[in-house]
Amino acid sequence: MSNALLLLATATAPATGAAGPSGGQPQLVADWLMGLMAVGLCLLVVWVVRRIAYPAKFSLVNTPGRPNRLSLLHVVLLFVLLRAGGLGAVMLWSTIYPIYSLKCQLLGAVSLQVVTIPVALLIAARAFPSGLGRGLGLTGRRWLFDVPRGVIGCLIALPVCILVLWATVMVMQMVLADRPELLERLTERHLMLTALDQLRTPWKVGVLLSSVVLAPVAEEIFFRGLLQSMVRQATGRPWVAIVLSAGIFALFHPDYSIPALVVLSIILGYNYERTGRLLPSIVMHALFNGVFVLQELTA
Repeated sequence: MSNALLLLATATAPATGAAGPSGGQPQLVADWLMGLMAVGLCLLVVWVVRRIAYPAKFSLVNTPGRPNRLSLLHVVLLFVLLRAGGLGAVMLWSTIYPIYSLKCQLLGAVSLQVVTIPVALLIAARAFPSGLGRGLGLTGRRWLFDVPRGVIGCLIALPVCILVLWATVMVMQMVLADRPELLERLTERHLMLTALDQLRTPWKVGVLLSSVVLAPVAEEIFFRGLLQSMVRQATGRPWVAIVLSAGIFALFHPDYSIPALVVLSIILGYNYERTGRLLPSIVMHALFNGVFVLQELTA
């Protein structure tokens, strides 16, 4: 599933040598992003102190469940169908643009995201007895609380994920010091970043739409709303559901950003369990992607 969070990997990674991971100049983190990271670290300290003072909120023992009729079969079938649909979309657009071109790949990603949202919602509507609002948690009834929560969550996630990413890259540099070609291949530039650099303005709008709107909505409904809810229903343990869905989320994006994506997904999943609503996670996801798109555009 196309995921704009991989912008994190190439927008902030330390250089792998004289050149950056994509073979160009090393990508520098903008001053404004460093400022956001500093704010995020302060908020993280406050959050840790509050969780120490109120440990029950971290354990999630008092958070209500989300009764549903989801099974592993639902999730697997949905994923297989969407992957097949994504491949079909790329093949369809390849009748207009070369199959490996940025335009074809971008249109295929957007098409997959557009299809994912209604299909996942259709399954959720049938699987949650309380419906999409009180069941799945796709509601804006508490948006004045959920939007700021998403903003704060994004600020806290930024420094944590970037530090994890940098540590991952440093380890890879040491382990693959004698295999620079493999290191470069493993840290190759992400499709969305390349599209931002090479395509004209109308196509850049498509990148923004995919990264900041469609990906957050589609992936939060699928990974948090369906997958995490299914695991929690099966195990009765919120943290098992959070960690397992985070691992699966990251493994569907097999590159060196996996550890950082696991951390980000855990934060997203925690917010979903704490509130029972998807809006905080969607806002956080969208802002997180938007930060790194802006970092690329202003670099």
